[in-house]
Amino acid sequence: SEILTFDGMVLRAPRSPCKVLLVAYESHSLTMEHPQPSQAPQVTLKTEGVTIIIKPDHKVTVNGREVSSRQTTEGKVKIWKTPDEIKVESPFMILRVYPRNNVVSAEVSGWTFGQVAGLLGTYDGEMANDFATSQGSKASGLQELVKSWQENQSCQTPSISSVSASQTPVLRSLQCQALLGIRSRCNPVVRPEPFMRMCHTSRSACDAAKAYQAVCASKGVKDTFPVAC
Repeated sequence: SEILTFDGMVLRAPRSPCKVLLVAYESHSLTMEHPQPSQAPQVTLKTEGVTIIIKPDHKVTVNGREVSSRQTTEGKVKIWKTPDEIKVESPFMILRVYPRNNVVSAEVSGWTFGQVAGLLGTYDGEMANDFATSQGSKASGLQELVKSWQENQSCQTPSISSVSASQTPVLRSLQCQALLGIRSRCNPVVRPEPFMRMCHTSRSACDAAKAYQAVCASKGVKDTFPVAC
């Protein structure tokens, strides 16, 4: 799975059954796991005494009960479900899952600035801090970084290929520019540079483009893909 931290660093995590902590603050947390590597991830949000699980088949449970209605409220947590988007809103974060694009987007509240921890980084405006392990030391590589944020340290972490933009083929660079560089409608709203970095290193340029499109849509900017995707 390609990951873009809150501060714009591009990371990668394996499609693994090992549950990884994406972000945590006090009693609030968001985790991700892949019960089946070939399927979408399962994400679990614990906040305000409520546990929301969005499963690989995009079924949603709240405190163990499956959500069937288009809109549900549980305490301070609201959930909306459509074929295109699952949205969970709480005082801690807004979580969005886009089933068609296989994209997960997490946006923490501003009052958590510099106070969160997890694989998505510290949300302090400093991208360099996003390679820190759960112990606070700088990871030697992605393998150590991802393993440090696993809930179960004895769970076997699959090997992870490195993320490097230094060897981006010219054809990929041109493809990324075509997908992201000309999206002028959204560029003033959502900075394309982090997604461009993701595009250069991801297995598929379209994955980064779909992620950018999803975030743009969450900001109210609807856009269409070039034919290539």
